[in-house]
Amino acid sequence: KGTKFERDGNGNIIVDASGNPLKTSTFERLGKGTPDFIMGLTNSFEYKGFKLTVVADYRYGASTWSEAKQLLLFTGGDLETTGFDRTQGYVVPGSVTTTGAVNTVPVGNDPSYTGTLNYFTTNHRFVGESNVIDASAIKIRELALSYSLSKKLLGNSGITAATFGVNARNPFVFLADGKLLKPKNGLANNGYGDPEANYSNGNSQGIMNVGQYPTTRSIGFSVN
Repeated sequence: KGTKFERDGNGNIIVDASGNPLKTSTFERLGKGTPDFIMGLTNSFEYKGFKLTVVADYRYGASTWSEAKQLLLFTGGDLETTGFDRTQGYVVPGSVTTTGAVNTVPVGNDPSYTGTLNYFTTNHRFVGESNVIDASAIKIRELALSYSLSKKLLGNSGITAATFGVNARNPFVFLADGKLLKPKNGLANNGYGDPEANYSNGNSQGIMNVGQYPTTRSIGFSVN
């Protein structure tokens, strides 16, 4: 739970006379930390001595609060703080006034870089809704490809079987950044963190701090 932007019936953010968004005075539901489901896939394909194994899973339906996003809003490094001329102030996209009219007033009624800076560092990032991201993810846990020599090739070598293979653990992770997965349970996860990791050694859900290590990727080979 946390604060939200006040919106009209069409979902537009309502701003005050100074162009600053209004926010709720009470905590509202922002999402849930546990996914609706986690779907797993383990499959093997074999053809003429070749074998391809794939292990993957897909989690959907959860949201998480991102400390990384909040800090990037403070430093001006988040995508929300780009894509416009900061020296001309910032008008909240699609916002309306309390009378329902289209808003044209920049935040803080300040059409300058300072007005933009003050808004994102002291206003926007402290609204709970601004830091909740979609925790959905598709993870390819393992890819393994091997080839077994036929008995004909082994002949009279004295070896009854021989297999050569390559494998990769955690080769690909797809976050809800709008490319493959469209964010539906919060804002886009633009690389803010791994939804599986958290700050509290597994005791919390829905909180993604910055004190986590990224998932490691390893690549190897085998001869059996």
